[in-house]
Amino acid sequence: MSASLPRPLVHVGVTVPDLDAAVRWYSEVLGLVVLSRGATVRAGEGYEGDAASDVFKAGFGEVRIAHLACGNGVGLELFEFVRPAVEPSREDHHHARITHLCFLAPDLEEATERVVRAGGTRVTEHSWEVIEGQPYRFSFCRDPWGNVIEFHTNSFEQIFSNQGTDSAGQQ
Repeated sequence: MSASLPRPLVHVGVTVPDLDAAVRWYSEVLGLVVLSRGATVRAGEGYEGDAASDVFKAGFGEVRIAHLACGNGVGLELFEFVRPAVEPSREDHHHARITHLCFLAPDLEEATERVVRAGGTRVTEHSWEVIEGQPYRFSFCRDPWGNVIEFHTNSFEQIFSNQGTDSAGQQ
């Protein structure tokens, strides 16, 4: 095993239909720090256009990108595809994709209400125990564009370490 494992998560990319509104929403509602906003990358235009064409493949035309940072330094990269335009997200859970973003929020109700007041919606009717019988709780909601956001009262390591099972669920 390499000494650099486990590898740190650097950022997560999320597609939104309105980049400017999403940058405002994620910075104002969730407190993320805006590092860069609204860079436009077009297929065939310079290094960035060539790299984006390689990533997004045939049919890619133009994308706007913004970079935000969470409190622990993990990034959120927002994409607004201009050509072709963003399509609505699917509501199902049986396609390979990122299913949600999870943020630390010791006061779940306050965090969820803040999302709802800012145009998001509740997914769960109330908070739940992450592990039955333990004090760690979670709730789910959606941003105004349908991306699912989970809130946890405690860190991932605090919740899942020392639970008496390995990563495959074996004792």
